[in-house]
Amino acid sequence: MIWVSFSGCGTLPNGRGWGEDATLFPDGERVKKAAVNALKDPDTWVPAAGAGVFSIGDWDKRVSEWAYEKTPVFGSEENAQKASDYLLMATAAGAVGSSLFTPSGDDPGRWALWKLKGLSVGGAAFWATSQTTAGLKSATGRERPNGLSDKSFPSAHSAHAFSFTKLSLRNLESLPLSRRERLYLGVGLRTTAALTAWARVESHMHYPRDILAGAALASFITGFIHDAFLGLDEKRSVELAVAPGEHGLFYLLRFKF
Repeated sequence: MIWVSFSGCGTLPNGRGWGEDATLFPDGERVKKAAVNALKDPDTWVPAAGAGVFSIGDWDKRVSEWAYEKTPVFGSEENAQKASDYLLMATAAGAVGSSLFTPSGDDPGRWALWKLKGLSVGGAAFWATSQTTAGLKSATGRERPNGLSDKSFPSAHSAHAFSFTKLSLRNLESLPLSRRERLYLGVGLRTTAALTAWARVESHMHYPRDILAGAALASFITGFIHDAFLGLDEKRSVELAVAPGEHGLFYLLRFKF
């Protein structure tokens, strides 16, 4: 006999509410695992590798000048400047909205408390990303392509967009979605963040290395803090359990969406 069960909308597959297990004091093993996962995450190492490539020779400046002169995506410097702000707001809305849709139980009081705890972890991740970015800007003192200031590296717009996006992607893991739906939404979220970052190059505010470094930094810090402090279980798409039954063995397949 095979029984297939799907996780309900009220809570997570483990019966807990999203945000319920958020903590200020995660155990050492969880912190270690969160750090390793954040480092291994392609959202961290792929842009970090890209930033390294743009450190070679004069590719950084050449691509920056080409993007500013051609503005192939946004059409003009002004459009790119406006788009970077609007797209950043879209990534923020995605992070907050997806947090509110995660299952946190049916009791209004507990729902509000658990949402507050979960959103606090997300807010802490974004704050840590923002502060680290600001500190690096001051420490490196890289001049912007347009020469207006020495706060070019790394890009704050890129870091903020990818921080919000990483939170949204983590939230998708807790939503009752199919694998295809989660894939399509993930592509859309990453594309929005990438366009936010690229708009900063076309607006002559940043070099490609700046936006790639911001993306890598945000993905690592946000992913680490989320995984270490929110207290969610490891995600597995399928679980199989076997137990004795009246007429033989009882198989339980549990799908997590």
